[in-house]
Amino acid sequence: MRVKLSNFVCSLILAFGLVLTAEAAEGAVQLSLQPSTQDVGVGSQFTLNMNLANSSPEQLASLNVWLSFDPDYLEVVDSDAGNWITSGTNVLDGPYHTAFDWDFHDHNTANNTTGRIGYGEGSFATDVTGSGTFAQIKFLAKAPVLNTQIDYLLTGTGGLDDTYVYDIDADNVLGEAAGAAVNVIPEPLTVMSLIVGLGGILPLTRKK
Repeated sequence: MRVKLSNFVCSLILAFGLVLTAEAAEGAVQLSLQPSTQDVGVGSQFTLNMNLANSSPEQLASLNVWLSFDPDYLEVVDSDAGNWITSGTNVLDGPYHTAFDWDFHDHNTANNTTGRIGYGEGSFATDVTGSGTFAQIKFLAKAPVLNTQIDYLLTGTGGLDDTYVYDIDADNVLGEAAGAAVNVIPEPLTVMSLIVGLGGILPLTRKK
């Protein structure tokens, strides 16, 4: 009886330990865009850093990111100095290879028609445990708008169109994925022209 009880207790401890391990791994990595909010002028360029927080740290096997933005107001500007992938329109990863030394380079692309950014990297032989900025997006502000969003796409499919971070045990360790908001402000001259124009229209309206 004691042997059976001891085996039962050990089984519970092992199972409980596995649950704790799984919970510790789940959500261990967070993605964000920084700064999370900013104001920019029409016609100006600005950047957003794609950040990964890996405080555990987990040994990462792959990173797949998809972002959405509104192409009516924003346009990705090609930036590829030192990049692994330089074809097409890219986000910049050249300065961040030391912290994120991926050895499999799947995709780095931005589509200014559909408003999608895709970035995928993996590791077969290198140990990737870094935290911080892994890529940077350069945008052109095209037209005035308040609170236009740039968001991580989380479809839950684990496929090419999803955002996920896998560790070397093939577990998705991604927790939060926080996007950013941008206000595109009209140039002062444009605002003044609008005020002057309204000032000319109002007297005419009153005369009627």
